[in-house]
Amino acid sequence: MTIVEAIKTVLYQVPDGLTSKEIYDEIVKQNLYSFGAKNPLGVVNSQIRKRCAGLDFPTAYPVKVFRIAGHRGNKNKFALYDESIPQDNDQHSKTTKNIAEELPEERIGAALKEHIASIKQQVLDSILNNSPDFFEHLVLDLLLKMGYGYGKQAGVVTGRPHDGGIDGIISEDKLGLDLIYIQAKRYAPKTRLVEVSYKHLSELWSISRRAYLSRHQVSPKKPCNL
Repeated sequence: MTIVEAIKTVLYQVPDGLTSKEIYDEIVKQNLYSFGAKNPLGVVNSQIRKRCAGLDFPTAYPVKVFRIAGHRGNKNKFALYDESIPQDNDQHSKTTKNIAEELPEERIGAALKEHIASIKQQVLDSILNNSPDFFEHLVLDLLLKMGYGYGKQAGVVTGRPHDGGIDGIISEDKLGLDLIYIQAKRYAPKTRLVEVSYKHLSELWSISRRAYLSRHQVSPKKPCNL
């Protein structure tokens, strides 16, 4: 019998779930598995968390065997996971934050997510603190990197800060027969845009392809139709 099989045997007997310590105690009591590790409780906890629905980190297994069934004190309770039974969509909300129970890779993963979120915010702050001209060039470079245009030299920034018109043009072919007109607007982070005005673009009736990029929230009552 493997460690996972021993854990499952214990949880079959207690459908409502047990803590990692309680599961370990039952395994020893029933002589289901002979541990050779220096920290057998840590081994049990690791096997459970790596196979627990709602706990996703780099070393977690894709196939889930256990689920979080609530908590006892400051310890999480675990039960058997059954795909045929509807599960709470937010399993992680049932967890009790206990650093002692978390695996090292979980803590590393959480720190990495926090670091990435911090970098994203720093990038956003840098964009907002730079000039409108910088934002227009950034948008143009981004579209070119995404594959728009015939090559690196296909785009040009045509607008001036606060001009309200066309800020850039990308040529889809070298002859310039197929063009993409760009408006890049940099609003404050909490601005909610109710209606987008294509003042200059709408006047150019021959334009068939245009892109409007902005850092804003769109009102659900009247979304932008690009």
